Amino acid sequence: MSPTVIVLAVFAYPGLLFWIAFRGDRQERRGEDRRFEGLVYGLSIAVYCTSWTFYGAVGTAATRGWEYLPIYLGPAIMFSLGLPVMARIVREGKAINTTSIADFISAKYEKSRRIAAMVTGIAAVGALPYIALQLHSVSVTFSALSQADQNAPGVAAGGVFVVAALLAAFAILFGARHVDVTAHNRGMINAIAFDSIFKLVALIAVGAFAIGALAGVDGVQGDASAAPFSAPVSIDRFLTLTVLAMTAA
Repeated sequence: MSPTVIVLAVFAYPGLLFWIAFRGDRQERRGEDRRFEGLVYGLSIAVYCTSWTFYGAVGTAATRGWEYLPIYLGPAIMFSLGLPVMARIVREGKAINTTSIADFISAKYEKSRRIAAMVTGIAAVGALPYIALQLHSVSVTFSALSQADQNAPGVAAGGVFVVAALLAAFAILFGARHVDVTAHNRGMINAIAFDSIFKLVALIAVGAFAIGALAGVDGVQGDASAAPFSAPVSIDRFLTLTVLAMTAA
């Protein structure tokens, strides 16, 4: 794919998300129709399925079969059976007017600034590898799309920088600037919901293409792609991954 097309896509898609978020914030201020709010918030939970999902989850399914399932089973359990626990956390957070995990935990220790700083540091250090993984997936995608071009490494590096800058700007404009705990950030939620639909359609399309491609390859047995799922599953590992995914959610 031409680097020019890639660069245009890098700016066009985030530009669309910016527009959706801006329009959502404006609707929130005007108090416009919110008939589909439940559906939008449900779709926004899919932010858990990040860009790395297209590599990590698919790769895990292709090599380890059912081990990919706990990543999604954990959040599903947490948002259904564990809903009373999450509802209690939300109620307590609103009661003491907290706006972050650092505020929430420090509030239990008389609003200790030292505790808040420690929690913030731990959260930042813990999030950095995950953020790096997402940006790495962006780099891999750019390289794959422009592999026929000699400037592919430069395009990938530049693309990752631009994406990181746009994401930071998006978070500041539609997330961090709202410090009121009662603010719902409707614009950001709308953008994430739209992104979730886009990812779902893309993943289904790629999956259908892969199945069709495998079906057309000579010598490929009908059940070859299902081989990883026929391997025995370690119950202990499966349960451990599910619990970790629940806590992550």
